[in-house]
Amino acid sequence: MSTQLVREVIFSSVVWTAGDFLAQFLDVHIDAARRRAAGEPKSDHPSGKQMIIMVDQQRLGFAAVFGAIVAPGMIHFRGILARVVGSAHGNTLAAFSILTAQQLFATPLMLLFYHNSATMVRGGFTDPSFLSAHETSVIARLRGRYDAMAVERRIAIDILPQTLLASWCVFLPQVLHSYMRGRSLRSRYAACLHIPWLAYVSYVQSTMLL
Repeated sequence: MSTQLVREVIFSSVVWTAGDFLAQFLDVHIDAARRRAAGEPKSDHPSGKQMIIMVDQQRLGFAAVFGAIVAPGMIHFRGILARVVGSAHGNTLAAFSILTAQQLFATPLMLLFYHNSATMVRGGFTDPSFLSAHETSVIARLRGRYDAMAVERRIAIDILPQTLLASWCVFLPQVLHSYMRGRSLRSRYAACLHIPWLAYVSYVQSTMLL
């Protein structure tokens, strides 16, 4: 395994984990704000230390593993694009092709993989009540028979459009930077783009699915 691949895997794992942690932390703060708005006594509100303890460690672990798993595929995808369309530096057609391939192919597939994997790991595909809650087919409801397609429709119609639209805030600046500078964003700047987006992806997954 090359040093570059190891770095990419570590970076991907770290930003996915950081994004999930941020999503959980914000979710706890939002819940605390709702409690305050409902007029609950201040003593009932969780402290900062309690909020840290409330973080789902298994969920963080899944995010870390998922980030490491998808990294090699994304690296291979970028390598293919570089060989096919060339460098984006000063090349409008190449930059457009890279962004188009990323947003019409790579990002949707990665998000579908994430939403399905997270739902599966959290038991969504084996929980009849969860499947029925997300069923949109009138025929299925009349028959009282629910399957995984209920979740797939939910992901395709309601979840994916939101997380995919948000991804433009990550990949458009990255491609523009490559077009103007001729090199990839430094890790710390790339992390500043990825972590908020991945926090949003995780938040949508947890609040709209599991």
